[in-house]
Amino acid sequence: MRGLRAVADTDGDDAVSLQLWVRAGAADEPDGEQGAHHLLEHLLFRGPEGGTSPLAARVEADGGEVNAFTSCDNTVFFATVATEHWRSALGALLRAVFSPDIDPAVLATEKEVVIEEIGEVQDDPAELLGAAVRAAAYGAHPYGRPITGTAEQVAGLDLEAVLRTHRRAFVPARSFLVVAGPVDPEALRQALQDGVPDRAAPPLSARPSVLRRPGRATVALPLPGAASSRFEVSWPGPSAAHPDRAALDVLSWSLVSRAAPEDREAEPVETEVWAPRQEGLITAWSAAVPDRLLADLSALIRAADALRRSPLGASELRDAQTALRAQHMFAGEAAENRADRLGQGLADVGDPRAHEAWLDALAALRPDDLRRAAHRWLDPKTLTAGVIGDDAPEAEAVERAVVAGLRGTAPRGGRRGPERPPRSIGRRLPPASQVGPPRARHGAGGCLLLAEARPGTGVASLQVAFTGGRTIEPLDAPGRLDLFADAW
Repeated sequence: MRGLRAVADTDGDDAVSLQLWVRAGAADEPDGEQGAHHLLEHLLFRGPEGGTSPLAARVEADGGEVNAFTSCDNTVFFATVATEHWRSALGALLRAVFSPDIDPAVLATEKEVVIEEIGEVQDDPAELLGAAVRAAAYGAHPYGRPITGTAEQVAGLDLEAVLRTHRRAFVPARSFLVVAGPVDPEALRQALQDGVPDRAAPPLSARPSVLRRPGRATVALPLPGAASSRFEVSWPGPSAAHPDRAALDVLSWSLVSRAAPEDREAEPVETEVWAPRQEGLITAWSAAVPDRLLADLSALIRAADALRRSPLGASELRDAQTALRAQHMFAGEAAENRADRLGQGLADVGDPRAHEAWLDALAALRPDDLRRAAHRWLDPKTLTAGVIGDDAPEAEAVERAVVAGLRGTAPRGGRRGPERPPRSIGRRLPPASQVGPPRARHGAGGCLLLAEARPGTGVASLQVAFTGGRTIEPLDAPGRLDLFADAW
């Protein structure tokens, strides 16, 4: 519709998620406009004199949620509303993104808000270290610079620079709409016909190729007064379209368990395979007490190198395939998650059903595929390792820790850091289906069994509950049930 592509998943019955993807982001900004996409994201949520924008006012008045994000490759605006309100939400979304009324008087105020956000990052060890590792990994490529721009760059943006970015990037021909929820396709076509403006798409600045740095790099950042120390390791990774993506997701999943510390008090290792439009990164990170920082870094390097030399066998691969497929199914329960999936596939590889190809690739993996991918991508000669903390060691000490990990040894260290439970991922139940009330009957020993069928969800959930809880514990022996639950 006037250059705007629309993709719809019409499953569901009570909510509609709308996502408008602009296929331009921080990596497309020329000098003098760095930070403009993120600033525009803010400005489009501000109305005259800094009040609420018509988009937010419309969606929130209907009880919905609206938000946005900027990445290296895309700027995305999204709203979730009850089914009966999707038309008004879509109209407000299209007007806000393609035909905004940007108040020049609000620009200075919103720049201050963004600069304050940038300043808050300077106190966040995880954000600082991640930015430094990316910068070392990418060098001069736009992926290595902050999405928000620096405080100085944002302060230098004037209204003309912001409007120039909007005219160049925020146009229908460079965008697409994703709809997840029970929307009539003909009604959607008519709404787009009425709401999408006819505007040309000027060319974007050509992006440079990703030129990988030869050899390893290390980063050491002192952060006086930091409450914790952190380490991070990244390896050059592929783009979203690369056939090794599924294999790397399995290797990343396996690295979490292989790098898990023996001490249950220690911080867990987290991993990510970032596969954007151009070449990405495979990253692992964690926190540590200062006297264990280099030892824990060495342990992670050792685990990654062992994974490269001896990847998963058939049994471990099956476990990974089962876990990753279950995560994928859980993520598809809510309308907004289904829209995310369609939008990311269309943005990255031009296929809204890319997640289905990923599932097929995951199911087809064999141990030999993992050995080949691990050998290619987890190369210790190309990694970037970084640490941050109140008294961070020098970069030379970080390199020695990397070498020690590759040799199977580790620097001396003491106890590990305080306990932090792994992050949990919230799950949303799918919309209630018209299958009647849960079935109930009494089972062996008098327990009550409840069962509810929800066909088509692709997932199952089990829960066991005991009545009583702390109210039945003796007053002189509290905490027994907590101990039992922790041990389980």
